[in-house]
Amino acid sequence: FAPPKESVPENVRGVWWIDAGSGVVTVDLNRILTAATGELYAQDAEPEYQSVSNDLTGLRLMLFATLCAVRSHVHVDEDGPQVSWSLARGLLPLPLKSPSKRVNEHVVR
Repeated sequence: FAPPKESVPENVRGVWWIDAGSGVVTVDLNRILTAATGELYAQDAEPEYQSVSNDLTGLRLMLFATLCAVRSHVHVDEDGPQVSWSLARGLLPLPLKSPSKRVNEHVVR
């Protein structure tokens, strides 16, 4: 895991377990980057940013993230990290957002 990053708000630093079934399993928010605009983001295929399940769903997600250059845009609120996505390294925003709800300190559903 990456060491804590000061540019990441304290209430979302660290590794998060995604409790939503098959697919993405963990996300290390200490690996996100800060754009010149102040926005927090990460390329989904970046090594060690996220782990995926060891099944066909996880493989499909990682292939899609790599081939389409998927970027996660991280917004922080009281429920923790809320994520939206874009393709082509941020050039094409997708009309999707995570419905993240904090379960405990480092688990979202």
